[in-house]
Amino acid sequence: MKNKLIFWRLENFDLSQCVRELPYEGKSWWVCKTSHLPRLKKWVAANKEKFGENMTIKTTAEMDIKEINSLNYSDVNSYVIGETDVIPQLLDFDFKSHVCDWKLHTMIEIMGVSKHELESIGGAAYSPVPTYQVLIK
Repeated sequence: MKNKLIFWRLENFDLSQCVRELPYEGKSWWVCKTSHLPRLKKWVAANKEKFGENMTIKTTAEMDIKEINSLNYSDVNSYVIGETDVIPQLLDFDFKSHVCDWKLHTMIEIMGVSKHELESIGGAAYSPVPTYQVLIK
């Protein structure tokens, strides 16, 4: 896993919709492959108004990882906003299936706008598809 992953998190995420916290210790992060760092940087830049300067991005080498687990994002969201009382299952981290996939922007997929056109106006051609969050201790 060394130097193959990029971790990111929004430090001042709005938790006003949450009615409870997860019963696990550690910080939650999103994770993608190192090869996707250019996509991540473009996506963050395109959403600067939304994220501001509150986004932290780190490589595996910059992280002090003692333990890493995964959580299904939709299960986590449903639990913390009170839609369900079912505590999300803590999973062993799987490099192949727990990193973010990336999808093309809908303007490219549906409207036929080119990646270069979208990026020239400050958009990001790709956005992450968060299926799993990782919990790091």
